[in-house]
Amino acid sequence: MVIFSIFFRACGGTTTSTSSTEQEKTECEEFAERVTMNSGGSKYSLIKSCEKEKERSQWENDYEGSLQKLKEKNR
Repeated sequence: MVIFSIFFRACGGTTTSTSSTEQEKTECEEFAERVTMNSGGSKYSLIKSCEKEKERSQWENDYEGSLQKLKEKNR
């Protein structure tokens, strides 16, 4: 999944976006189209992988933000 994340970012994707779900789906669909044009493969699985990566990244961002707030509170 790390390789996918790096590849996703290299292809113009962003994992720190807080855009709406509709826009995320569009970004993932565009990503899948770019990849399948170059190498073939299943758009559906690429879209699902992209969506999972975005969810994971959002969770990590939320966790890091909460951790930072806790550190500041304890100072």
